[in-house]
Amino acid sequence: MTQGESQGLFSKIDFGRHLCYDADKNVKGERTVKVLDLYISKRQPEQVRVREACRGIVVRDRMVLLSYEGNTDQWFLPGGGLEEGESLEECCIRELAEETGYTAGRMTLLTSLLTTPAFCTEKIGIYLAQGLTEGDMHLDEDEFLGVVRMPLSEAIAMVMRGEIRDGKTICGLLMAKEVIARQKEQA
Repeated sequence: MTQGESQGLFSKIDFGRHLCYDADKNVKGERTVKVLDLYISKRQPEQVRVREACRGIVVRDRMVLLSYEGNTDQWFLPGGGLEEGESLEECCIRELAEETGYTAGRMTLLTSLLTTPAFCTEKIGIYLAQGLTEGDMHLDEDEFLGVVRMPLSEAIAMVMRGEIRDGKTICGLLMAKEVIARQKEQA
């Protein structure tokens, strides 16, 4: 059966990665889609860009560092892309030093997440940075960031108010809150 070929009430549509059947209209005249079969191809489409990056949650005395980019009005965790031959942890250590001036005595991988697996293979490691030593920031020429220190509880409140909208940052902050709470329980 080819794309669009009729099979009773439904028409088969092949989107390359997902296979579904589409009914033209229901009894109310509304367009509907019913997924009957779903598969993922092992071959990624050519337009998918493979990228690995890192984000770090810098926590000291219940305070967290967030980067703020004024021209986009976005809050996010410090971080960036991997350089050739670098591990996710090495990337995070380098990016934290560049963007915040802090180096960590202890890095804990919270998660390695796929940002948008439906169409891209970007993988991001999110680390909790603790045991910090303060130093100087060394931003890249094209980076214009403000780094803001705030209570972790306020950052979580900003997530809940919808002021922090970056998914990586939301995931990292919520995971850091839980990990820090568990560390306190075990102490």
